[in-house]
Amino acid sequence: MRRLEAELSADPRVASVERGFDRLIVRLLETPESDPSKLLREAMGVMLDMVDAAVRGEEADVRRLESTASELMESAIRASRRSEGLDPLAQGVLASLPHVVADAALLLRSRPEELDKVKGALSELLGGLAGGSGRRALTAATIAAELRERAMAEGASMGALVVLADLIMNVALKAVCPSLMEDQD
Repeated sequence: MRRLEAELSADPRVASVERGFDRLIVRLLETPESDPSKLLREAMGVMLDMVDAAVRGEEADVRRLESTASELMESAIRASRRSEGLDPLAQGVLASLPHVVADAALLLRSRPEELDKVKGALSELLGGLAGGSGRRALTAATIAAELRERAMAEGASMGALVVLADLIMNVALKAVCPSLMEDQD
């Protein structure tokens, strides 16, 4: 047990090792990969690149970026569970965000003006979540509501945009409520 304790103490990733009666308690150092804010910002950048790739008609790049964004989002969710950074109700919806963005971007690639608004909403949403800004999340919800309204007026051809807008509004409103409560304190 002492040898294991010495090996663990020598590891640069270990913050501390405490000996219990019948176990060792190991605390690891925080790594940059475990910062949910950083991971959300990285996922945001990848999703914005994904929309740009869809506009250029590069479906293979969109799917590759979708996989990367999904991994980053899942890592952010795991990290936030440890640090309580994201609302638990929004975590499941956030996990599906990269897939919905990829599908919507590919379906709407001939509508770059709509996709620019999607990029704005994503930037505000994920930037707001990463920075803990309820105001930015509310801005994302407002942009998404406008997108949804325009898509509903156009009909079935814009159905993918309705789904994406609903998803953005759902996450944004879950982020706004706790932020407003903190601002009032």
